[in-house]
Amino acid sequence: MLAAALITYLRVKQAELQAVIDTDLVTGATSARGFYRHAEREIYRSHRYGHPLTVAYLDLDNFKQVNDTYGHQEGDRLLRIVAQTIKTHIRAADRVARLGGDEFVILFSETDAPSARHAVEKIRAQLLARMQMEYWPVTFSLGVLTCGPNCPGLEDVLREADHLMYSVKKAGKNAVASGATGQEGYGAL
Repeated sequence: MLAAALITYLRVKQAELQAVIDTDLVTGATSARGFYRHAEREIYRSHRYGHPLTVAYLDLDNFKQVNDTYGHQEGDRLLRIVAQTIKTHIRAADRVARLGGDEFVILFSETDAPSARHAVEKIRAQLLARMQMEYWPVTFSLGVLTCGPNCPGLEDVLREADHLMYSVKKAGKNAVASGATGQEGYGAL
């Protein structure tokens, strides 16, 4: 009886520790480490069940200007607002993570290209509205990659979504670039 109680206690503590490890301390979003664990499982599910998934790589344009003008506390508040706004506008099955600095990633489980595009544009509009409310000069550049059942590994998916995001940056910022991979039967964006 004591051994069973001890095992239960240790499992609860392990779950609590894992939750702390998987949470970004500044924003409350999923940490990069937690995102990688979750995304690997979702890619496996995509392969196994033939469902699409979409990854949106989001970078804050002009974030450094906020930090330089108002200080890092205000910059951290901005990052928290971004994370909370995204969380409010995604499904429970989806995941938002802060990869570092002012870069976020959103994983949309079982989401095809048209649905992802609609969701990302809605999120971007909400984020822009919130930035205007706060008088922050921040906009958002996003790279959105939808994967079919032949989805490559996570590193390749993130690299391609990041590449799409940087194509937006080079073209003038504050827009969305989309692409697809492993998409047989899902249609391009």
